[in-house]
Amino acid sequence: MLAWWRSLRFPLNWLLSVTWVIQLVGVVGVVGYLSFRNGQAAIADLSFQLLKKTGEHLDQSIQQFLAIPQTINQINAQQLAMGQQSIGQHQTLRQSFWQQRQAFKSPSVSAIYFGSETGSFVGIGLQSDRTWHGSLVNATTGYRFQDYHLTPEGRLASLIQVTKPFDPRRRPWYQQAMGSDRPRWSQIYIDFLEKRPKITAIKVVQTPQGQRLGVVGVDFVLTHISRLLQYLSWGPQSRLLILDRSGHLVATSFTTPPQSLALATQNPDPLTQLAAQTALRQLAESSMARPQSGEQAQSELVQLNGQRHFLRWVSLSQTTGLDWILVATIPESTFMAQIQANTQRTIVLCGLSLVLAIGISLLLAHWITAPIERLSQVSRSLASGQATQPLARSRIQELSVLTASFQQMGQDIQEARQRLEAYARSLEDKVQERTWELEQAKQTADTASQAKSRFLANMSHELRSPLNGILGFAQLLDRDPQLTLDQRDHLHMILNSGEHLLTLINNVLDLSKIEAGHTTLNLGEVDLDQLLTTLRDMFQLRAQEKQLTLQVQRSPDLPHWVRTDGVKLRQVLINLMNNAIKFTEQGLVQLQVQQGWAGGASEVLSLQFSVIDTGPGIAPEDCDRLFHAFEQTATGQQQGGTGLGLSISQQFVALMGGQLTVTSRLGQGSCFQFCIPVEPLAERQQSKSPRVKTVVGLQPGQPTYRILVVDDSDTNRKLLRHLLQPIGFEVREAAHGQAAIEEWQRWEPHLIWMDMRMPVMDGYTATRQIKSTDKGQATAIIALTASVFEEEKSLILSAGCDDFLRKPFRAADIFSTIATHLGVQYQYEDPSVGAGAASPTDVSQPMPTQRPTLTAQELQTLPPEWLFAFHTAVRAIDVKTIEQLLSDLQTQFPEVITQICTLIDQFEYDVILSLITEVIAIPQDVAVQG
Repeated sequence: MLAWWRSLRFPLNWLLSVTWVIQLVGVVGVVGYLSFRNGQAAIADLSFQLLKKTGEHLDQSIQQFLAIPQTINQINAQQLAMGQQSIGQHQTLRQSFWQQRQAFKSPSVSAIYFGSETGSFVGIGLQSDRTWHGSLVNATTGYRFQDYHLTPEGRLASLIQVTKPFDPRRRPWYQQAMGSDRPRWSQIYIDFLEKRPKITAIKVVQTPQGQRLGVVGVDFVLTHISRLLQYLSWGPQSRLLILDRSGHLVATSFTTPPQSLALATQNPDPLTQLAAQTALRQLAESSMARPQSGEQAQSELVQLNGQRHFLRWVSLSQTTGLDWILVATIPESTFMAQIQANTQRTIVLCGLSLVLAIGISLLLAHWITAPIERLSQVSRSLASGQATQPLARSRIQELSVLTASFQQMGQDIQEARQRLEAYARSLEDKVQERTWELEQAKQTADTASQAKSRFLANMSHELRSPLNGILGFAQLLDRDPQLTLDQRDHLHMILNSGEHLLTLINNVLDLSKIEAGHTTLNLGEVDLDQLLTTLRDMFQLRAQEKQLTLQVQRSPDLPHWVRTDGVKLRQVLINLMNNAIKFTEQGLVQLQVQQGWAGGASEVLSLQFSVIDTGPGIAPEDCDRLFHAFEQTATGQQQGGTGLGLSISQQFVALMGGQLTVTSRLGQGSCFQFCIPVEPLAERQQSKSPRVKTVVGLQPGQPTYRILVVDDSDTNRKLLRHLLQPIGFEVREAAHGQAAIEEWQRWEPHLIWMDMRMPVMDGYTATRQIKSTDKGQATAIIALTASVFEEEKSLILSAGCDDFLRKPFRAADIFSTIATHLGVQYQYEDPSVGAGAASPTDVSQPMPTQRPTLTAQELQTLPPEWLFAFHTAVRAIDVKTIEQLLSDLQTQFPEVITQICTLIDQFEYDVILSLITEVIAIPQDVAVQG
């Protein structure tokens, strides 16, 4: 340490200038500071003595104010106890109250009254219009409160009003007084007529024999204490406050008297806040919430906005009987003005001395600083990159070292500049090389994305087109009344398998659209209760088959209707519950819905969905790849599946504004959870599910409609021909767009079913050429495409097509679209004559009321879990659930659903329940309840 100290070198000009200034400032500063502090101490002692004397004087004044109500109570209680006054002589007692008011002449007394143990009441009181009224309650008044004007002598004059029954024994002041024989004070309250804070002096009236006759009371207005504080205040910068122990402001000298019971710590005046906070904090720290003896007081110096204030508080409970605190503050500036003036003069003298010392130091150091200035000029030249001349060494040690350092620094800067320029050139080369690599990568990614889009479009067309033929011809066969039950059952298996294959294709396409960012949110009104009920009924049978407990728990504070994407929400919940039941062998599967946390606007609600199971659980290393497309755990591979469900669900949840998460423990189970924002809606009227009927022909009296089917697939053309010709349409075919134009020119069809992707000429070109003519504008062109991409729909409609229908289509969609564009009227199958019997019925005629011949064999074509859920809904006569379940299968099984709807309309519930029990096993306890 000593060696280090000896190695230090100090500049001479610094030693000469700084030491001189430090000595001068130190001496003057110490003298001035000691003088200032001594003056402050003397002023502080004087201020605290003044605060103490003021507090004592104010304490005596408040005693005089508060002694009047207690004195009046003492007089009235003694007269009543000794029999000098009686509640029965209410006029004499009231005049005595009037004389007391005139004798004491206290503006703070606003009411004098007496309530007896018999329920009688006599009193006088100051009203909001500054007049005195007399009050009476006794047996003659029916113990109702009567309010009178008073004469100048205190007698009752005219009756003002009679109010509801009044029992003084039930009033808080009466019950509080009965708790003790000693005089007491009530809590502070705001008078409902005068809107001013008051307090009531109360005392029990008790005979010498100990019998309690009642309670006398005097209302005391606290605003006059505030006026006393204002009178004794030392000026606008000082504060005199009276607080209760809870911090409420009783009286103040700063503003008008308080009109409400507000906390002093929340007063808009900063000094009032500070004084109250300081006094209450000191009171709490000294544990003097209920002092027993002796004066309780404390003084302190506080600071607000850079100004010091002397503060003293004292407890008033020793003298007044009230648990109040007097707080007084006075600014230090009131006494410190002269001291501060002297301090300012001292500062000015110190400043002049300092300037003089600096001037002398500068003159002394000038001849030393000249060489340093030359070094400064050389440093600026070096910083600008200019060449510098060698500097001569100075005889002063500091300058000699500085000169050598500058020489070395110049060499270092030159070398560093050269290295920096070389590095900058290499960095530019690297940036250009990296930019070229990124552009190449972007081109590669764009090419791959375009190839993927083309592949998906081709795959959509190549897969959905033959699937359209499979499902379409299966629907045609299902209309054949000659089919046996086994044949119809096999046919339904084909339809179900085709629908399942379509679902798998849609999953792959959904995933591709999600990855390409083409999936959008379709908001709509969702019946939350109906959605949960449908999910429960959908999975109830599968859970029972595996002997699992299925629970759906809904928080009662959730709305019935919400606005969200109901299709995506339903698909996510079906995927999660399907996985839970698939992988759980014992225990339970539970769906919980409750309100989550939300941000943002008040009209947005957050719903938290949780699917919990007691399955085998998921290993931690598998949780990371669980949501990857085509990824499956070992257990998932054993159960089968595509590995797309959770990936699609996660993307759908993210699109709806949430995040799908999983928590799991091996051997205990898993919990999949997500939270999405929704908009709560008002209650809606549940509409009845539409009823789809089977078309069997055209209404008589209509023109012969010509329909042209254009498709490069012979299967698709045959399908539409076999579907439309039996109904009564004239149908012709064309294999490509050029042939379609030629046939349209020769035959002039009313409507054209146009495939969009064909050889020779595609549907886009053919549609544009047809629609470019006046005759073509009268021809309806409906696009048939296997694409599922929304952007292709926009292209199709912009080409001139009147409507759009995707493959595979349903027969009902074909007939509905034709009716929309041509106004065709159909004849429908009569559901009352049994499945497969085509009895044409006019649409304008009412449906027959006889019961349809629905059979158990026809019900076997419906999903077992749907039958169980429908059985439960019918047994409970749950109309909403019945309509929703019928709507779910309306398009897939129109004939059977139509017959079921007819039975429901005819209230044939027993027939439906009996047929379902023949198809599936219903637990005995459920059947008995039904």
